[in-house]
Amino acid sequence: MKVIGIDIGGTRIKGGIFEDHKLLRKTSVATNAIGRDQIIASLENCIDSLMEKDVGRIGVISAGDCDPVNGVVLRALNLKGWNNVPVKAILEEHYHIPVDFDNDAIGALIGEASLYPDLHDVTLLTFGTGVGGASLIDGKISRNPDHAWGHYCLIPNGLDCPCGKKGCAERYLSATAVQEQATAAFQRRMNTIELFRLYKHGNPKAKAVLTLFGERLDLFLSDIEQEIAPQLILLGGGLMTDEGVVSSLLKFDPSKYAFAKLKNDAGITGAALLGEKK
Repeated sequence: MKVIGIDIGGTRIKGGIFEDHKLLRKTSVATNAIGRDQIIASLENCIDSLMEKDVGRIGVISAGDCDPVNGVVLRALNLKGWNNVPVKAILEEHYHIPVDFDNDAIGALIGEASLYPDLHDVTLLTFGTGVGGASLIDGKISRNPDHAWGHYCLIPNGLDCPCGKKGCAERYLSATAVQEQATAAFQRRMNTIELFRLYKHGNPKAKAVLTLFGERLDLFLSDIEQEIAPQLILLGGGLMTDEGVVSSLLKFDPSKYAFAKLKNDAGITGAALLGEKK
């Protein structure tokens, strides 16, 4: 049986078709995140481009707070209109095949953890537009809201977060946050690609921004280790692309973390595996 895995992100919806855990083909479309109907249209467009007669299931993961049992996106801060959306019901009515649904960080964790079948305590952190995170504890996905690591309180009484709390990891360690810090340091618009390039050329402002990022990431990893003592912490997302630079910034024990291997395919891989995790 073939399975389609879909990963709904803030800017792109990625999809892949799998057979016997092997990725056969993948695609992506713009999320078109200007409202619920537009996102659903993009989602169905992505699925349609992958659909074949022998597809027996669809797995979907989405950014935001999700109800995996009922297949509903409860709230997504970075997707306009993507609140209280019954994704599972909508897609099952449209395609007439079973649909599995979960949060994007959990999906990515399932994908990456599938590469470490002997480990039962694994945490995945993703550093992109926001910070995502999920943990496998004693071989089971943790549904503890405290383990939604992007909104872990990293800096007490720190910066306001759209989630309503203060000092969340996302406000300091996301690509968005680092870009804001770099823009303030350079007094011009900066992106993280240029920031990393300047760092490697010895630019003092880039060094200051990324050194602070490394210190905060060290704190984050140490806090997670104290909280749940995972066997391995996996680092993924766009900010982790330059593994050499990130490793040089960290003092955290290198035997306790690794970089995610599936990269941009982690989400679609995990989405396709959701039906096996029930």
